[in-house]
Amino acid sequence: MGDKAPKVIGCVTCILALIVTIILVSLSFSSLEPNEVGLDYSANSLTISSNGGELYTAGRTFLGVGHSFLKFPKAVLEIDMRSPQDAIPARTSDGLKITLMTRMFYRLTISANRLTALYLSLQDDYPTAFRSLARGTIRDVASNFTAFEFWAIRDEITTAMKLELTRKLADVSCEVGDFLLSDFVLPAAFQSALTDTDVASQELQQVSYETQKVTTDIATRQNAAEQQVLQIDIEAARHAETLLLDYKAKANLLTQSIDAEYEAYLALKNELSLTEQELADLVWVLSLKKSPSVSKTFQIPLPKSLQ
Repeated sequence: MGDKAPKVIGCVTCILALIVTIILVSLSFSSLEPNEVGLDYSANSLTISSNGGELYTAGRTFLGVGHSFLKFPKAVLEIDMRSPQDAIPARTSDGLKITLMTRMFYRLTISANRLTALYLSLQDDYPTAFRSLARGTIRDVASNFTAFEFWAIRDEITTAMKLELTRKLADVSCEVGDFLLSDFVLPAAFQSALTDTDVASQELQQVSYETQKVTTDIATRQNAAEQQVLQIDIEAARHAETLLLDYKAKANLLTQSIDAEYEAYLALKNELSLTEQELADLVWVLSLKKSPSVSKTFQIPLPKSLQ
């Protein structure tokens, strides 16, 4: 029995060592989700290794005993400051209180060096730091504008806030994607005055619209009248040209007819060897023959050459 004890103790020791080894090996692996990146953190030396300047990406990786991932999201994150408890109290440049409801979308700068610096300065509490820095920046920008400007040039103020947030948060490895000035609340009396001003402005716009409409209508009618006059001139010119061409055609036909008749009489004169007087008498008789019949009788003296 005494000879077996050392063997039993040795076996138990080996089994325990194997179990401990398995546990340590399993603890030496760390994993990252598809939307995460990581830095190798050593709890033994309290140092961060950036894997040669490269971040670890999705998957299961053997880091070693006492090592684990410092995980950072790659997805777009949001700082929502629209609820009553999160809204930002501020003051305008003319001293009025204003409450701002905003939303900011951002993502971390995916760089081993930048994320290392971010962790060393803020650890895992960077979302709280980003929110605090964003609130202060928005208040500072709001103080550059009057209360009326928030109502009149809201888009320009939103752009100014986004630009300043982008500049300030870039220093802490935060990239601003979009910023929305969802709403703002001014003192009740000023808000009422703005409402009255808005109504008056809308009425002025309506009058301006009606005036423009009448002006446009008059211009349209005038243009239509001018087009109608132009069309009449074109039609008149076209009709006059048609009549002229018609009369020219008739004159041309008459000229051709007279020329043909002249040539015929000339040929007849030559063929019959008529004198000028005889030809004239013949033409006179033929013309009389072609005259339409009438109910009256006329006494026409007979030409001397035919007596």
